[in-house]
Amino acid sequence: MGDEKRVLAVLILFTVAIVGYLVGRGASSARSPEAMREVSNPATTVNYSSASGWRVASSKAPAIPGLSIAQPVILAPQGDTARGGLIVGQLADTGSSPLPAAVLERLHESPATDVVNLLNTQAYRYSQLGVAGWGHGLTLFTIPQSATATTGIVCYAPTPASSELRACERLAGTLTISTGKPRVEVRAFQPLTPQATYGRQISAALTKVNSLLVALRPEIRPGVFRAGASSLATRVSEGLAGAGESIAAIKPPAAVAQTHAAITASIGSARAAYAALGDAVNEGNTAGYTLARSQIYAAEAGLSTAVRNLTLLGYQ
Repeated sequence: MGDEKRVLAVLILFTVAIVGYLVGRGASSARSPEAMREVSNPATTVNYSSASGWRVASSKAPAIPGLSIAQPVILAPQGDTARGGLIVGQLADTGSSPLPAAVLERLHESPATDVVNLLNTQAYRYSQLGVAGWGHGLTLFTIPQSATATTGIVCYAPTPASSELRACERLAGTLTISTGKPRVEVRAFQPLTPQATYGRQISAALTKVNSLLVALRPEIRPGVFRAGASSLATRVSEGLAGAGESIAAIKPPAAVAQTHAAITASIGSARAAYAALGDAVNEGNTAGYTLARSQIYAAEAGLSTAVRNLTLLGYQ
C-alpha cells in the first residue's frame, strides 16, 4: 500500500473509532447458586452451579484462532465439547490492549462491548466476535486482574444463535474463579464502568483532532508549493499541540489511564513529526522530509490503535 493510501486507511480507522459514545451496559449480578461444584488445575480453580447441566469436558475444546489460554479449565454441556464449551484461564499476549493482539488481527469488525457484573466482579464482555478462521458463535469475558494479567472466560457454540451459547453466558455470570496457592479470588483490580463525563470530553477532543487531520493532511501532497506545504504542516502541528494540551488536562478513570496516556503520547509524537515535516519542506531537506513522513505514519497508527483500545474498554 502506498504512503498516501496508508495514511488514508489510518484516518478512516480513526474516524470510525471515535464516532459516538456508549456507556457499557451493566448486567445485574447473578443470583448466588445454592449448589456448587469445583474443578481445578494447578493454575485455576472454578466453582460453578451444579444445576447447570455443564460438566468437566471429556475432550479438548476446539482451537480458536488467535486465542491462547494457559492451563484452561473447560466445561461443556454434559461434558460434550462438540455442543459448546466454557473455557477459563489466563489470557496470553494481551500486552497493553484489552484483547490479545492475535485476536485483534483476526477480527472482521469491532465486537459489541459491554461492562457487565458477574457474580462477584466486573468484566468486559465482547460478544458477536467474528474471528477469521472461526465460523461459530463466540463470546469472550475478560477480567483484568492487574495492568499485566487478565483472566478470560470464553463461551463458544456451533452458531451465534445456539442455545448453548446463551447458556454458557448465563453460567459465566455464576462462576467464582481463583488462582495461585494460596488461592486468590479473581476480581477486576479497578472499577470498569465507563464514565460519561470522561467519554464526552475525550470524544470531543478526538473529534477535533480527526477534523484537523482530515481537513489539512490531504493538502500536504506532491505538487504543492514549498511555502504552502510547510505552512500546512505547521498548522497541523500547532493544532495537535492544542489538542494534546486539552487531552492531557482530562482526568481519565483508572481503567483507561494507560490507554489515555497512549493517546496523549501519540498526539505529541504526531505534533513533533508534523513540525519536523514543515521545517524539512521549508529547507528543501529531502532526507528530513522522508524521516518526518515515516514518523507521522507511525504516530497516526499509534493513535488509531489507542483509540481502538478505548472502544474496547466500553467507550464506543
